Amino acid sequence: MPVTYKLLQRTLKCATKRSLLSTKMDDTLLRTFSFAHLRNHFLVYYTIDFIVRRSTRKVTDMFYPKGQGVKWSIAFSLGVLLFLATKTGADYPAINVSIVVFGRVAVKGVTSLSVTEPPYEVAYERIKQAYQDRFIIDYLQTRAPPCLSIIPAEVPEECLPWWYYKLKALDHVIIFITPGNVFGTLSCGVNDTSLNLLAADWNALMVNTAAGIEISERSTFSTSLSFTSVAAWQYVDFTQILIAHLKWKSVFLVWDEPSVPVFESLAKGVMKALSQTGSRVASRLHTVNSSTTRFSFGPTLHFFGNISRVMFFYGHATQLRRLLQAREAFQSLLVLQPFNEGRTGSNQLRGQRKVELAREFRRRSLLKYNASYAPGNDLIDILMDGYIAVSLIGQVLNETLSGGQDPSNGRGLADSFLNRTFHTAEFGDVYIDAKGQRKDGRAVAHYNVEQINRLPFLAQHASDSDVLSPLINLTDWPGAPWPPPSEPKCGYRGDSPTCRTTGAAETFSGAVLASIALIGACASLVVRTIKQQRRRESEWWIVDTRNLYMDRGQTSIADGC
Repeated sequence: MPVTYKLLQRTLKCATKRSLLSTKMDDTLLRTFSFAHLRNHFLVYYTIDFIVRRSTRKVTDMFYPKGQGVKWSIAFSLGVLLFLATKTGADYPAINVSIVVFGRVAVKGVTSLSVTEPPYEVAYERIKQAYQDRFIIDYLQTRAPPCLSIIPAEVPEECLPWWYYKLKALDHVIIFITPGNVFGTLSCGVNDTSLNLLAADWNALMVNTAAGIEISERSTFSTSLSFTSVAAWQYVDFTQILIAHLKWKSVFLVWDEPSVPVFESLAKGVMKALSQTGSRVASRLHTVNSSTTRFSFGPTLHFFGNISRVMFFYGHATQLRRLLQAREAFQSLLVLQPFNEGRTGSNQLRGQRKVELAREFRRRSLLKYNASYAPGNDLIDILMDGYIAVSLIGQVLNETLSGGQDPSNGRGLADSFLNRTFHTAEFGDVYIDAKGQRKDGRAVAHYNVEQINRLPFLAQHASDSDVLSPLINLTDWPGAPWPPPSEPKCGYRGDSPTCRTTGAAETFSGAVLASIALIGACASLVVRTIKQQRRRESEWWIVDTRNLYMDRGQTSIADGC
């Protein structure tokens, strides 16, 4: 601790003990000092030493009654100290910051603390070391639920207000962070923002890192930030933009019930969005349960073939591979995914750091929660959101103190993130929009059968969220030119009037058949060949059962889907 602060603390304690200063004034002066960052400790020390220890009270006793000169000397000393403090701008860890993690440990889902909490802790340890001379920071992990509808009265430590008032009494700067709602395992709605409204009333910063919240009015959520890069509502919007961009007139949505809760939110969100926006796109939501015995996608494909040629699948990658049984079927697979234009693998050091962090996240999940998960890249990107959020909180706290602002002002802290791009060496650029929502680029990726990878070809940039920009020309789309139509040329059953072979050609073939058998047979063969060709063109998406195979080495094709 800097010698100047020790001197001030000792002086104030002595003055308070002798009733020369009130306790309230003591606290006020110490708090004021905490925002005045001293660099030249020795200059201040000797100045105070001269004033307090070597100055006499003879002059002051001439103007004040006996005893008042001591008060005047102390007050004058403190005034000089605070004046020099504000002018020299040095570092001092006088404020106490508490990062309060809340949420629940669930059986499954990326919002379970068993998965999302370790990245918070790793980032906390990093900023604690980086800013140890700036502020004192501690880390509190609670099991408080992410909504007010569940308040365990019998366990006050699991109630977020209990933590707020406890830390507020200690004069701590309080920052709440959560992965969000564990939808399906708690009685919290997926869009429950009751605690965000409470945080605004407390003027405390609250950050959501996994489930995310849609912030429509900044005034309502004045202290909230949504740091997730995979918010469900953002992918719902992205899906609508893609449908409009490719001019699809019909879509078929499949949701697998046993999958993680976010897929239900996505599937129902897209259906709701298409119906509310007055869209002319015909849509159907089909629900399956892959956990049942003897489950088959056969009925699903039958319904799909009669409704559309565009399917959105919301389920685990294992079931996606089961749906796309043939290798050639993967040629028609599109994946909606993050577009990490600022965090690509071209930077070898950055990629190596990500691998190291992912390994540490998994180690702590196993050690603290006895939980394990597959090391898929998409999941690691979600976990990195929590690490990035805590890291940037440390940066903004440091900036706030350097600027002489009050870090206990949650609105001020939140405003420091708004409409800003953070340029970081560790994880690239991070953009927070004017509403407090993190915006990342999105991409539409095509599965390349030959290279066995996903290749992005359409991008939605973070700064231009309503437009899809082509990255490359897609030339290897199977069976038909790109983009694929949502309705076959000859209709779903091949009975479109535009494809019926009527007229003189068929009449002539019939007449010739009656008179010359050989020529008639040839003509029939020609007509049959034409019809088969047209049927193949409209039914290119049907997989030949002879091609139903999957190489053992390709089992990780859609691990991140």
